[in-house]
Amino acid sequence: MLRRALSLLGLALALSSCIFLQGEVEAGAHCGFAGTTACATCVRTKCQPTVDACCDDASCRSPSFASAAPLDALDACGNGPSTTCAEELAKTRAGTPTADAMFACLKSSCRDDCLSGAKVPFSCDVPRESDQACAACIYTSCGAALDTCCKDDQCNRSSSYVKSDTFELLGACTSEDAPGCVYRAARASTDGSEGVVSRCIEESCGAACFGNYRAHQSCQLREGGQYCSCQDALASAGTECSTATGKGPCVVGKRGCQCGAYTCSRSSRECACGFDGDPDANLEVCEIADGSMGVCCLRLEDTSVTCTCLPNSTSCLSDADAKVTSCALADVRRVLEGAERWVTVCSQ
Repeated sequence: MLRRALSLLGLALALSSCIFLQGEVEAGAHCGFAGTTACATCVRTKCQPTVDACCDDASCRSPSFASAAPLDALDACGNGPSTTCAEELAKTRAGTPTADAMFACLKSSCRDDCLSGAKVPFSCDVPRESDQACAACIYTSCGAALDTCCKDDQCNRSSSYVKSDTFELLGACTSEDAPGCVYRAARASTDGSEGVVSRCIEESCGAACFGNYRAHQSCQLREGGQYCSCQDALASAGTECSTATGKGPCVVGKRGCQCGAYTCSRSSRECACGFDGDPDANLEVCEIADGSMGVCCLRLEDTSVTCTCLPNSTSCLSDADAKVTSCALADVRRVLEGAERWVTVCSQ
């Protein structure tokens, strides 16, 4: 990058140049930077005084810990493309008044030329425009919440090493990673400006952002491959878990998913069923005989679903349990399908 260099020739040209177009900067007397793109032209036309001030500031020319030099970031913007510009702006945190003024001018006066169409994880510097449904919904419905977050140091904390939980959530959602968006949303802060953003996404953009409302899964085979079980995860991991690998139906629990043969066992006090049985075992049916007192209840476990028939009882053990006609697989399936918890694949 060519920094400010007022050679005798440059000074002579500057002094002899009496007429130049309004809004343009005088050639030769200013800090130079890389690039001939529309962004570079716009910055030279509309923001050159702020570039000059940054050039005269030693802290603006030197990189700081975990951050590039602001003028190097300007070079990246001048050379393009817009994604590179946005990435450099997002990771450059100089904190000096001259750098802040230069970048503020770029974002306000040259945003269309420098940042339009940038495809990067969310930051306050990225233009809020997208043809992706989730991102478009967030930018439209939650714009005020994002503005507040960007002005809040706690909500907007971000560096090359640490990103705020809110930015991780926005990054997953706006990058078309619906399972990642679900995972982040379930763990997002509910307090302060961060809570306002996460609540807005959930209430206003859930249909556009959450896909099938299931997070990525980390899966493994259990009991020598008798069934497979998965837990919600930041990214897909482990073995495939499906009706084929689990040798039985797949059901979604509270924080995971499981595929396995549905079997029941009876004791003197109850009859209980689950999706982790021996696929070669006989399928015993759990039910309450006609005319007998008792109730059958469906319960969401962490990674699976169980069904229990309790004789001599009039209520389920938990208010969260659902009463079913019986624990026969057909009755259980009917309820789980209605709740969208009966699936063919757990891995995603």
